[in-house]
Parts: sequence; C-alpha cells; structure tokens
Amino acid sequence: MKKMKHLFILCLSVMLLSSCGGGEHKHTYDFENGQWTWNEIETGYSASFTVTCNNCDEKVEGHSLVLDATVTKRVEDPTCTADGATIYTATVEYENKSYSDTKQIKIDKLDHNYTSMTVEGNYPKNYQAFDTFDDSGLTVKVVCGTCGHEETISKDDYFIVYSSFGAESLSVGDTSVTISYNGLRKVLDGLTVSPLTNEITGFNDSYETTCGVKPDFSGVSSTANDVEIHYYKDSEMSEEVQENELSAGSYYIKAVSGGNNYAQVEKTATLTVNHVFDQEVIDDKYVETPASEYEDGVYYKSCICGEHSDTETFVAKGTKLPSIVSNTSYEPSEVVNEAAPEGYSVVTKGTIEYERNKEYQGKEFLKDIDINSYASVNFAFKTENRRLCDSKWGNPVPLNEWHFVTISKNQNGTFACVIKNSEGIVKFSKESATSFRNSILYYNWDGNNPETGEDDQPFMVWYSTEVIGVRPEPIGELVAGSSITTYESISENVPYGYSRVTKGTIEYSDSDQGKLFLANLDVSEYSSVFFAIKTENRRFCNSSWGSPLAIGQWFYITIEKNNDNTYNSIIKDQNGTEKFGYKNKNSFAESLPYYNWDGTEPFMVWYSTEVRGIKISNA
Repeated sequence: MKKMKHLFILCLSVMLLSSCGGGEHKHTYDFENGQWTWNEIETGYSASFTVTCNNCDEKVEGHSLVLDATVTKRVEDPTCTADGATIYTATVEYENKSYSDTKQIKIDKLDHNYTSMTVEGNYPKNYQAFDTFDDSGLTVKVVCGTCGHEETISKDDYFIVYSSFGAESLSVGDTSVTISYNGLRKVLDGLTVSPLTNEITGFNDSYETTCGVKPDFSGVSSTANDVEIHYYKDSEMSEEVQENELSAGSYYIKAVSGGNNYAQVEKTATLTVNHVFDQEVIDDKYVETPASEYEDGVYYKSCICGEHSDTETFVAKGTKLPSIVSNTSYEPSEVVNEAAPEGYSVVTKGTIEYERNKEYQGKEFLKDIDINSYASVNFAFKTENRRLCDSKWGNPVPLNEWHFVTISKNQNGTFACVIKNSEGIVKFSKESATSFRNSILYYNWDGNNPETGEDDQPFMVWYSTEVIGVRPEPIGELVAGSSITTYESISENVPYGYSRVTKGTIEYSDSDQGKLFLANLDVSEYSSVFFAIKTENRRFCNSSWGSPLAIGQWFYITIEKNNDNTYNSIIKDQNGTEKFGYKNKNSFAESLPYYNWDGTEPFMVWYSTEVRGIKISNA
C-alpha cells in the first residue's frame, strides 16, 4: 500500500513537469499560421509577426511569440494606361528561417497627355465672312503623346476661332479657321472668303397703318445686320419725321442696312396713316351738343392723335348739369359776401321771427320748392343764434357750422331728408315726411341773449346756399321724344323719372280715346313703355264720362305688352296711387284714357314727357 502511494506521486510529478504552464519544456511554434499586423506610421508602415505554441491548450501570457519585422518599400510608378503602387515588404528571422509579408497601396493611373489633334471629314471651303463655320461633317480627335491613345471630343468641348474675320482687307481672299481644345489647336487651311454682299428682303412697296400704331415691319431683314426704318414728309426724303410724330397722312419711308464691311443698301416705299375715331374724350373742343340740366353732353369721337370725327358721336354719361332750383331756400333773403361751402357758389342771409314754445318746423322758413322734376335737392345752411334740432327740444345742431341737406322724393310721394356736418357725419335723418318742408328740422332751441342771458331774441338768423336739384336717370331707353304727333318743347318742370316736357293741342271730339292724340308709336320691340301726361283745360277719364283725372297734375302711365299681343295699362298719380287702367286692349292707343270731360274750348292743351321703353329680351 505504501509502494502504491509513492507511484501515484511520481506520476503526478511527471504530468506537472510536461505542462507548458510549468515552463519545464520547450515551446514549439506554428509559424505556418502566424498572424501579421501592419501599423501605419509617419514614414510608411511597420509590421509584427505573432505565432502561438502548438502544445499549449490555453493561450495565456508567455505561450505566444511576437517578432518585430524589418519593413522595406518599393514604388511602381503609374502610367496613363495602368495604375501604379507603393509596395511594403515585412521580414522576420527565427532559428535561421525567414518569414515575410507584403502590403500594397494603389496609385491611380495618370491622365493622358494629349499633345496633338487630328481632324477628319469634310468642311466648306468657300463661304462669306460672318457666316457660321459648318463643322457638322468633322470628327475631332486628340492624341496622347505618351501612349498614343486617341479620343474623340464632343462639339461642346472644343471651340472655333475665326483667325482674321472682320478685317476690311479680307473682303475677298483667304482666311483660316482654328479648332481649339485645352491648348491644342488645329488650323484648317484652304478656306476662301467670298465678296461681302448685302441685301434687304421682305420690304414691301407700300404700307398702311393707323395713328399711334407702328407699321408691321416684322418680315424685313438683311444679310448684313438690322434694318433701320426712316420716315419722311417729302419724296426727296430731306425732312425726316420721328415715329412718335406720325399722324394721319401720306409719308415716304426708307429701309437702310449696312456697316461692318457690308455695302450700305436702301429700299423705299410709301406709308399711309389713317385716323381711327375710337377715343371717347370729354373735352370742350369735341362738343357736339353741350350738356344741359336735362341731358348729358354729346361729343364727337376722336383719334388718338387729337383729330375728331365730324359724324361719329357718343353720349358722355354723368355730364348732365346740376339744376339751380332756387338761389336760396328762404325768402325774403339777401346775398351776402361770405365764402360758400364746397360745391356751392351763393350764400344768402335772412331772419325768421321766433314765437316762444311754438313747434316751428321747415314749413315756417323753408321756401316752397317744387321738386317733382328732381330725384333730390341739395343745399347747405347754418344759424347764427338759435339752433335747429330734430324735435321741439332734442339734439340741437351746432351754431355757426355749415350743415349739408339732401331731400329726396320717394316713389310713394313722401320725402326723405339727410343732414350731415362738414365731416360727412349724419346729424339728422327722416325717411318719409309727408311734405317737402316737413322733412327739415325744427328751430326752437336756446335763443338766450349772450349779453343778458335772457330769452329775448325774437329772430333766428339763417344762412343758406342755393338749392341744387339732381334729375333722376330716365327708366328705359328713348322710344320717342313725345307721345304727341305735333308738339313743341317747353321750359316746364319735368316730372320724376323723365328728362323733358313737350306741349301740344288736340281738337276735341266726343268719346275719343288715346288713338286720336297718341303719336303713331311702334312699340312692337318693347315689353313695356312709360311716359307721363297732364292737361291744362280738359280732363282725362276712364270712359266717355267717368272717373276724371285732375287738371294740371302729372299722371304716370305704364303700358305692357302681353304674349298674345294685347296691351294692359296702369295710370298712377304722383304719390303712386293707381287711378285706373285697362286690360287686354287690342292696340297700344286703346290702352290710353279718354279725354272727354268738361270743356268749353274746342281744343285740349296736352303736356307729355318723352316715351321710354324696355325692349323684349329676345327681340
């Protein structure tokens, strides 16, 4: 048993002595599978070679061998056909044996060194100076002086130099064209310059245009350069006219081309400039019919040059003159030397006697003005001591400030009033007063004497401008100047919605209807027509004797055409109240009232506005 124990210890000792970790035996290394390590350094590269022991199970410190290598460098220069390289060789020696490895760094090949150029193909031998050289038949190549490599270059990469174009001596003779690319040049010899010629094409014998419009010379050109056009008044072409000075008339024109060694050439023609009367300019020098308070002005159409037509006219909308209805809104009054507010020219002054606690409205101081002929009237006013207000005591208008009044007549016969201050701010308004004067303010506010403080001023001092009326725009287009066959225009207040009044007489006959006094109007193109009428002595009625209309009052007539070509009519007074009418009458005249009421004279005096109409939409 003791002998067996010594044997186990001996075997264990042998196992420990044969282990690499015990350092008791020599390592054997695997150089065939060693690992090279390259490191970049300032002068190039360094390298090392690492091998491990073949007998060691574990790779621990001391079981590997690291050898530093000797590194050499060799350079293979690049060419224009092949890349070059820098080659590093690492070498180690161990136990009289050498081991090596290499590392190669690529050097890109060089660009070709093009030292010559070849040009193949055909090119024109004869051409005129300033013509573009035609290189469409050429193939341009460059040749490398190092390796002889040829490369065809694109037209975008080379350019053409005309060696001596532009010199006067070369109008006939030889010249050259040089093709250039990156410093290389190839001269193409044998080219001939033809004589320099010049010709104007596309220039006609005559031209026509209108004032302010340039003639069309777009088709004119020359072989040399741009063509200049000159204008002359005379055939000798001595008196030149600038293009912007051309007006209606006949001219002589010259086309000129030349310069840059080309012979100057000229061509001549005639030019006719015509007026075109398409301008609608409102100017006193073009007046055909001056504007009035009833009608807009009529003007001759003009040309852009300033001349005007003798026949073509236009109506200048908005030129109708304002109507001076009255020089003052109050009477008695006196004109005073005071600046009128903007838009007016006359200032009058008056006084109104004041009675305490009486509700004075416009009826006590506003002049009795008839505005039946106007869409509205305008004037300005101010007071010096007593103030106007919107009721007996309320909201007074300041003293000594101009205020602007617009009074309009509504279609139902009532009146609307707006009063603004000089800044355009509305101070007072009323929509439907029963009369013209009732539409204005009250005056019953604070009449104390500034010295005594007592209400002892019996008068209100009132300033007023002239009253200006605005006539309404007529409804519909003009069908006829009057509904009376024989008539005369008169100076009569024009009823609302119309622009003029005519007067005529009609011989009286029992039971006559409109057919005896209505003008022979063709209304076949109109869906409805409008006009107003009144009489001076005999009265209209709805039948031979019934429902008479008042004498001296305007009545408004609307006649409508039915689809079956019959007619309906409506007759209204100035307040819009319907008085009577007719339905399904066979003719236009039969839809008018009778005139057969209460008269001792053989004639009826008849007043009529113009007849206005609205056309049938599909007429």
